[in-house]
Parts: sequence; C-alpha cells; structure tokens
Amino acid sequence: AADFDTFASKTSSQQFDTVLCNMARLDPRPEVGVLLGQRVKASTYGMFGYALLCAPTMRDAFETGVRYQPLTGGPDKQRWYEEGNNVVWLPMGDTNLFELEFSRSEATVMRDYHTTATVSVVRDVMGPWCRPSLVRLTGPVVEHAAQLASAMECGLEFGSARTEILYDVSLLLHPPQLASPVTAAEVSQTCAHLLDQMRWDKGTTRRVYHELTSRPGHFPDLEEVASKLCMTSRTVRRKLASEDTPSRELLDQVRGAPAHDSLHSSHLTSVDHP
Repeated sequence: AADFDTFASKTSSQQFDTVLCNMARLDPRPEVGVLLGQRVKASTYGMFGYALLCAPTMRDAFETGVRYQPLTGGPDKQRWYEEGNNVVWLPMGDTNLFELEFSRSEATVMRDYHTTATVSVVRDVMGPWCRPSLVRLTGPVVEHAAQLASAMECGLEFGSARTEILYDVSLLLHPPQLASPVTAAEVSQTCAHLLDQMRWDKGTTRRVYHELTSRPGHFPDLEEVASKLCMTSRTVRRKLASEDTPSRELLDQVRGAPAHDSLHSSHLTSVDHP
C-alpha cells in the first residue's frame, strides 16, 4: 500500500482495468464507477493534467489529451472529432465493453468510470459551467441512471454502439480557466519527455537502451547490441517494432542526448570584440 504514496510508482491500463473489475465484483453499489469517476480531477494525472489546464483553447486541450493519453494509464484509443454542431469525444475509442469478455457489472463499472472521469476532467479544465450537451452510453439502461445523469449534468442515451460525449463545437475556441500558452508549451515538453521514458521502459526497449548507454561515449550499432542480447539484429528490430519503438529512432535518441544536454546545460557568455 505504501507504493501508492510515491510518484515513482506506475500502473498500466491493464492493472487499472483489473482494479475496476474487482470493484464491480466486490462493491455492492452499482454506481461505484460513477462515484470514483467524480473524484478524478485534472491534477490527478500530474504533468498531463497541468498540460490540459494551461492549454490555450479547448481544442488544444483535446489535442494534448490525445497526444499524451498514455501518461494517464487509461484506455489508449481515445479520440475526438467534429460532427456538425458537435464535438464528439470517445473516452474508450470505438470499444464497446459489453461486446468483450467482461461481465455486465464489470463493463458497467468500467464504462461509468471512464465516462464520468472524462466529464469531470473537462469540467475541471474549462470551468464548472462546462457540461456536455448529450452523453451516449453503451449497454442497457441501468438502475442508477439518475446518478449518471446528475454526474454528467446532461441527458443520456443508452444502447449506443460506442460511448460518446458530445459538446457544442463553439467551445473548441474557448480558453480553459487557467489558460497560459507559454506554460502549456513548457509542460508539453515535459509530457513528451515522460512519454519517451515510458517507451524506453518497455521490455526489449529497456534492454537495448541499457546496452546503448552502458558505456558513455561509446555508441554500439544494432548488430553489437543484438549480439550482447543473444539475438539477431532482425529479432531485435521486430521486438522493438512490437513495442512501437523504431530502432533508428532509439539509436538517434541515444546518440543525440549528449549534444542536447550540452546545449541546455552550458552557460555561454558573450565576448566583446574590439
């Protein structure tokens, strides 16, 4: 339990799904997903949340949300699009949990949590006035529908092919209540760095990264790294690709790091010439 008190602890989306499924199994309240989702704020997600809070406009916040979504540990297929007078946000992408191998209660809790948490974060970013115009939910009507509607502060439709949160398209140009373009750009860089770290922490990527950085100033090629890992270079490339880490990008990242650090850590002074 102490691990939850340190920022260094990380959980995967699969682990969090397990937590939600356990809640569905162990908690008798059918609305438990709603109750948990309402407790989520932008700051819950650390630097990712601050990037949303500082975004210049709602459009920028949405684009940032999709770009750095893996940092949240939630569903990895979230997206949004414009449709007529609406902005449609898909908190679980095109996934319909009721069509997967989950019990009805598990699918309900997971759907309720991700939908309510999304609405809560958007409201936190934009202001308490910001609410959806409509929410379409997968699955049948539930006994706690009134609590869901209260949490969303809008009308609900059940039986949808996918879960959709609709906002008025005019809100895309509206600035969040703490909008700060300069700060947003700075925090966005931090998020990009954290995202890179996540990628390097994956199985084969982590092992290759370790070999590439184990001897400062020495940059082995992929053949040498593969040999130390007792693999062929082809196998290494295939494993890296399966982890969404192109081998060339990883090599360039490691080789460019010293120059990048030098540029950002050097204190250059001007010289007066006669």
